[in-house]
Amino acid sequence: MEEAGVKVLYETDTILAVSKPGGLIVHHNQWSRKEQVSTLVEQIRSYLNVETVHPIFRLDRPTSGIVIFGKDPETANLLKIALKDPDCQKLYIALSRGDPKVLEWTENTPLNNKSKKDRGIKQPQDAITDFVVLAQFYRLNLIQARIFTGRRHQIRRHLGKNALQIIGDREYGKGRINNFFKDTHNLQRMFLHCREIQFKDPISGEPLHITDPLPDDLRTFLTNLPEPPPLDMLNDL
Repeated sequence: MEEAGVKVLYETDTILAVSKPGGLIVHHNQWSRKEQVSTLVEQIRSYLNVETVHPIFRLDRPTSGIVIFGKDPETANLLKIALKDPDCQKLYIALSRGDPKVLEWTENTPLNNKSKKDRGIKQPQDAITDFVVLAQFYRLNLIQARIFTGRRHQIRRHLGKNALQIIGDREYGKGRINNFFKDTHNLQRMFLHCREIQFKDPISGEPLHITDPLPDDLRTFLTNLPEPPPLDMLNDL
């Protein structure tokens, strides 16, 4: 599993939390099967030596960070409920271009779960994201996002609605800017990372605080910029 860049962050008899690297898909869909590439689910099956695993949520392929699994169906169902609790904190780190009007805000534009490849109409649903600008440098914004709902590409779309597209986002971002940071500063993927999840363990009732520091590729990209963010802030990410 480590060969694929997957690291165990937390494990009990019923729960497993891992760090997914950017570029690894969680599980196959109708398009990825054609690529014949390994998935996070396959890595976890091999690690646990089981036929079936239960991811509680998924991250987009280019997104890195925490993914949580239940080791059995009952735990998985309880975890899904726990992670929907309003007190649960799911924090992401994103990097955007643009000029935010304020440094802290809540975006609540409803979103549907429709992919651009889907056909038909899906009605928008409530979607809530809190944003905090942690630092501004090199005409960039380092942003913390807390999601309260789990709509498709929620952070990416909510930032896009504020003209703050994530650097490296090929679907909702700006190609010219993405290409600049790829070609000039070697950013090879979207800058979005699930860094922290806090919730109550549904089995023990104890609070759980799982963190996954910013991965080396994103950290190196930031430190090598002509105008990097403050070192003490990077050390906290």
